[in-house]
Amino acid sequence: MDDISSLDSCLDLALVLSSLEASGRDQLSDELLSLSAIYDSTDDNALPALSLYRPTSPAPAHPPSSSTDPAPIRLLLSTTLSASEHPLSLLITLPSSYPSKSPPLLQLHSLYLSSFAVSDSLFGEVLRCYMHDPTASSGEGVEWAAGEVCLYEGVEWVRGVCQEWVDQREKEGEEGEDRRKALAVGSKLYEIPTRVEDEEWEEEVYEEVDVREVPEWKKKSEAAMSAEVQCPRITSSEALVDRKSVFVGHSATVHSLEEVHLVLSTLLSDKKIAKATHNISAFRFTTPSGTSHQDNDDDGESAAGSRLAHLLSLLDVNNVMVVVTRWYGGIHLGADRFKDINAVARDALQLGGYLDDPVEGAGKGGKGGKKAGGGGKKR
Repeated sequence: MDDISSLDSCLDLALVLSSLEASGRDQLSDELLSLSAIYDSTDDNALPALSLYRPTSPAPAHPPSSSTDPAPIRLLLSTTLSASEHPLSLLITLPSSYPSKSPPLLQLHSLYLSSFAVSDSLFGEVLRCYMHDPTASSGEGVEWAAGEVCLYEGVEWVRGVCQEWVDQREKEGEEGEDRRKALAVGSKLYEIPTRVEDEEWEEEVYEEVDVREVPEWKKKSEAAMSAEVQCPRITSSEALVDRKSVFVGHSATVHSLEEVHLVLSTLLSDKKIAKATHNISAFRFTTPSGTSHQDNDDDGESAAGSRLAHLLSLLDVNNVMVVVTRWYGGIHLGADRFKDINAVARDALQLGGYLDDPVEGAGKGGKGGKKAGGGGKKR
């Protein structure tokens, strides 16, 4: 069926070209042949780049016209944006008076460019490709002179305009993501270590706003500090550095919420840890009466807390709390950040003696990262 469609499209275009030549419009015929040769097909069905437009719904009925002018030619051009492989589909309308008296008309046939729905403003800008005021100083659009073909110039102008539009949408999306991450960081001013060398961290200062929600179990930390409970021993892993982001894992034995609060409060009493971008945590313990408790906190790193909790479950460790401190280095790590978080968490659990067998890759920093400094620390 796809081969038949492709063949039909080629035959349709050939008939159009033959008709143009027969009517003495050789200039337009040559221009269409050039366009079909310049632009490669982007259709998975191997349809030609330039084909006769076939509307999916019948055209509305119009009153009979006294004009003897032949109907305009409508073609579909399938190409890509000027600087990317994103598909672009253009509807080309050629009036019978083109190119002698009238310019062509270009319309966006694509509903989406990249992953963005085409806006009304972009659609209108493309529609005005040849309909601008030549005396205006804006320089927008393509000039057309009677008797001269201008399809190639118009198509290239549209490709560039659409590419700029997509680039702007992508830039706005990245800026929005940066703002979202900034609002999730949680400290008004925080310092990010960009490199670890002999435990001396170079730091950069960024302004952020605290907006994250605090879990219920963390709101009781002040009461826990006043209780007569000793903070458990905390074991910290080596620092893992991945593209300027720094990750450190901490583990401690806990048997109560008071001990959970004390572990977190003790860690946050360290100025470097308190100013970190994220302090992701998870814990699970069982009281002497047999009641199980478990919870986690992303601390602004979306889904990271639940992944730490899942790690504790997979390793089948109990009566333990693990905290991963991250200082964001300015480069987005994507899904790799979860690998780094799990790597230092496992190292901290291994160093704390919670795992019976050695952890594969412990002490190596995980994929894409590197360790700095010596062995783990105990607090």
